[in-house]
Amino acid sequence: VGTSLHAAQVVFLRFAFAALSMLPFMIANPSTFKTDRVPLHVARSVILLGAIGLYVYGLSIAPIAAVTTLNFTIPIFTLLLAMMFLSEKVDAGRWLATAAGFAGVAMVLRPSTAAFDP
Repeated sequence: VGTSLHAAQVVFLRFAFAALSMLPFMIANPSTFKTDRVPLHVARSVILLGAIGLYVYGLSIAPIAAVTTLNFTIPIFTLLLAMMFLSEKVDAGRWLATAAGFAGVAMVLRPSTAAFDP
């Protein structure tokens, strides 16, 4: 990424192949894909497009270990946002499991701040 393909091309190809793989299911049973919540789906799609675009762009400017480590912070933010917006009760076990998982990934990848030079 970044040398032969632009980040926008990678994102486009990712979504194009996903759409093509869903096409047979959409043709076979179109009623399954009907919704009354079009604005929510559009908003979710725009957010996903931005997230994947930033991830791919990050891969082109930063070491893969740093980008992957940052990507594995998603469960931490998911727990925080679920507590704030959905009033979810997150017990100590979930926090411990999330922290242990992140620590394991960080140990395996060993990201270095010295290698990050945007």
